Amino acid sequence: MGYSPRRLKRLLKEAGFNEITRFHNNRKRLFANSPREIAAHVAEPLVYRALGLFWTQTWLRATAP
Repeated sequence: MGYSPRRLKRLLKEAGFNEITRFHNNRKRLFANSPREIAAHVAEPLVYRALGLFWTQTWLRATAP
């Protein structure tokens, strides 16, 4: 399936990249004040933790030396 984010981060460090940041690009949303949106906002971290083993959309950003 590919590398885990931790392993990929280590490989990037070994290749000479620095300032490696790990982030989830899908958590940067703007929510409205409707009850449905508030419920989705509160439930989102729980859902991502429950599906963490299957949800592989983690991004790494690194700067080259």
